[in-house]
Amino acid sequence: MKQVLSILILLVIFHETDIAQISSFRGELRYEQNYHDYRSGGTLTKFVSRSPRVNLQFRGSLLSPKILTYSLFTSLYGNFSTSSNEFFNYYGEQFSWNRYNLTMNVIPTSPVKLNLSFRDNDYTIKTESGLSIDRLGSRSQEQRAELSVQQIPWLPSMSLSYVRSRSFATAGNEYEIVNHTLSFTASSASDTTGLYNLSVVTNTLREDISNAADRFIAISFSASRALAEQHHVSLTTEYNKYAGFSLMQSALSYGGVLTDRIRLATNLSGSNSMSSYSQGLSVGLSQSVSMSMSEHFQGAVGISGFLGHSKNIIPQFERSDAYRSGGLFGNLQHRRVVAGFTLANGLSAGKNIQFQVGQFSSWNTQLSNSISRTIGSFSTSGYYNFSLTRVNNVSEYTIVGNTAGIILRGTLPYKIQSQSDVRYREDRYPGNESSFRSHRNIIVTQRMNGSFTYIIPFTLSVSGNANWFFTGNLGRSYGWTFNFSSPSFFLRGLMVSYVYSRNFDQYYLREIADHTGSLSFNWRALSFSSRLRYATFPVHLRQVQFIVSRPF
Repeated sequence: MKQVLSILILLVIFHETDIAQISSFRGELRYEQNYHDYRSGGTLTKFVSRSPRVNLQFRGSLLSPKILTYSLFTSLYGNFSTSSNEFFNYYGEQFSWNRYNLTMNVIPTSPVKLNLSFRDNDYTIKTESGLSIDRLGSRSQEQRAELSVQQIPWLPSMSLSYVRSRSFATAGNEYEIVNHTLSFTASSASDTTGLYNLSVVTNTLREDISNAADRFIAISFSASRALAEQHHVSLTTEYNKYAGFSLMQSALSYGGVLTDRIRLATNLSGSNSMSSYSQGLSVGLSQSVSMSMSEHFQGAVGISGFLGHSKNIIPQFERSDAYRSGGLFGNLQHRRVVAGFTLANGLSAGKNIQFQVGQFSSWNTQLSNSISRTIGSFSTSGYYNFSLTRVNNVSEYTIVGNTAGIILRGTLPYKIQSQSDVRYREDRYPGNESSFRSHRNIIVTQRMNGSFTYIIPFTLSVSGNANWFFTGNLGRSYGWTFNFSSPSFFLRGLMVSYVYSRNFDQYYLREIADHTGSLSFNWRALSFSSRLRYATFPVHLRQVQFIVSRPF
């Protein structure tokens, strides 16, 4: 509290002596109340919470907006909640106090800037249940300084920042953690030849009560450069180190255009890791070629490989493992317009093999087809996709997939938007697993919505769906939803919405209804809003929320 009063007194003194100016002052008073109950097995359980809040924010400058600008924010939030039924009673108090959050920008319009920020937050909670009373409290403080250089043509953009944070317990189990973070970033100005970025971060963490400490270092570098007009190369490298572990990863990529029809992409990557109990080394290479064979056909082929080695260096558990993998893929795409119909087809296939202790392999094939056309104010489209996957591992299995659908979208009279969907999906696992893993169903959906004005402006939307299951839990489920909303419900500024949904659950073999309504209204400087919900299953649920706020 002393820090907040000191800052406010300084701002007032500066303001009165014309040294500083307060350019804006904003705030908000807010109160929220929630009621929630549900009945299950004849037992009624109630939840009630009340939450007041106050926010204050100052913005201004010292001497001149070109010399120093500042922003000061403070807030206080409380929550008082109770829950009870015939078996238990619970009461909780929660306070969150953002004592101050001060940010200062020194010479904000200069290429060389200094940003300072300070914050102090306090959090406490008290709970009562039966004969027990618990109290917990924590406080977090942070000081941050950042010096940056930007928009100087002969210098890269650079930033040097230091952050000190401290958090400790004010009630309950004692702890105190102090964190120091120093970071540096540099980025070259983007030009026609390349871009370079460097980032270095060091973090020191200390827990005073247990006298535990740790240090983390992260270094990353990335660069990209154009070798020629249509050939470019990029490099990324990362190094991370903390207690007992270090990891370095790098990747080198090339992309180029050989002709108007052929493009190449190459990627070489590697990693090296070391910990107190293991070592690891790996390298990977991938190559792909994409081709434009004609106006309507495009294709691509690729190959990849990976080699790795790991070693356990604990004397009594020494072990070395080598692993490798390889894969290849290919795809062919076709697209054209025939008599107003847009046709698209695709065929892809791939295979992957891994060797690590045992052998694992898989291959897959996919075929996709679609057709679409616009008829008047409606757009129609249909699709059919087929996939076949074979996996050889400890167990061998095959997955066969089929999906198909028809979609119709358009505008009906009175500008009513309509969408009709019919979708089919089948996943088959031939063999012993077919009875419990295979799946097949059809979904039919219809949606309509439109905006109208009859005495008041409003929007109506209705949607319904039906789902037929042909494997597993045989049967049908269905549901429909009605939505009404008005931005000016008989009073200017009164916004109202209501949603009613009803669904049949085939597992519970019963219908589930859900009502949700909300309204918001601004009257002079006050803002009111509320939300109500009522549901019938699996428990009878009622929720009421009310919020009133006064921004200033």
